Amino acid sequence: MLLRGVSIPSVFKRIYYARVNDFIIKPFCPEEFLFHVFRLCKVLLGSKFELKNGLIFDKDSLCVRKESEVIYLGKKESQLLEILCKNSPHVVTLDEIDHHLYKNETLSQDRIRSLVREIRAKIPTICLKTVRGTGYKVE
Repeated sequence: MLLRGVSIPSVFKRIYYARVNDFIIKPFCPEEFLFHVFRLCKVLLGSKFELKNGLIFDKDSLCVRKESEVIYLGKKESQLLEILCKNSPHVVTLDEIDHHLYKNETLSQDRIRSLVREIRAKIPTICLKTVRGTGYKVE
């Protein structure tokens, strides 16, 4: 998102709630613009995500690494973690998760809760937060 000149707090609040991950305030130098573009490409197209506690999630090899330890995940566990990482630090709603993982099949939300429980069991140090009645987020 590109903003003009003056910074207004109410605008920043609306930007945050609209789930905008980054913005640039004019005037800016070309290097700053390129930095933001490359950073966005890395988040959307990258295959590795750095999490808290020294964890690195690799979506291509379906695993989480911590130093020399490798923890392998199932396909759906990996897909869920990828969605959460790409949207971090925002909350991903249960409906969004259902749409991305199950293509709106008629499933109960217990299946998503079960996936979260499996991830937490495999990776106890992961910062996977539940936002009651809404969804999940990863830090």
